[in-house]
Amino acid sequence: MLVCAAAADADYDLSAFASSADYIGAIMSRPNENSRRQSAAGLRALLFLLEKAGVDPAPLVLAREKSGRPYFAGSDIKFGISHSGSLAVCALSDSDVGIDIERVRDVRNAAALAERHFSPSELAWAGEMTAEKFFTVWTKKEALLKRDGRGVDCDLRAVDTAAEDFGVYLLRYGGDKYIVSVCGGEDISTAGGIRWERKS
Repeated sequence: MLVCAAAADADYDLSAFASSADYIGAIMSRPNENSRRQSAAGLRALLFLLEKAGVDPAPLVLAREKSGRPYFAGSDIKFGISHSGSLAVCALSDSDVGIDIERVRDVRNAAALAERHFSPSELAWAGEMTAEKFFTVWTKKEALLKRDGRGVDCDLRAVDTAAEDFGVYLLRYGGDKYIVSVCGGEDISTAGGIRWERKS
């Protein structure tokens, strides 16, 4: 599995996705500039990984599942994209994969939110709830749900990340810290110009 990050503060040429003009057009016509930049950064990270894997993106057709998760129609190539703040991340794999990124920030009532949404084993792991611990558990949950094609509208306390294997990373960019969790059951190779610090 390959993963990388891309900054959402640059303009990206996405014309290499020649068969996905409708998908790209829908993204680029969004009224919110920040949303456009984040989505374009995620697709640029995907392009980077496809190039690194020796895969021609031109014939691949981007589509979206009912849950909103993007995929390549008619292809066995699996990927996941997530964005937060000024970064987008992507994971590319031969099997189902989930990835999530969150900018580490203070969360009002983090302990109360954790009590409501974290499993007993996750609460025990976190102990005294810091922002970094909160987002470590949260990104693991999101990555697991994305890998399985589920949304966050389920009972999150029942989604226990303790039994799964994750790659958890700390990224630093633009003075901010980000937590990235990847769930996919493969060895993970990080790529790109942003420094990845492995946490677990």
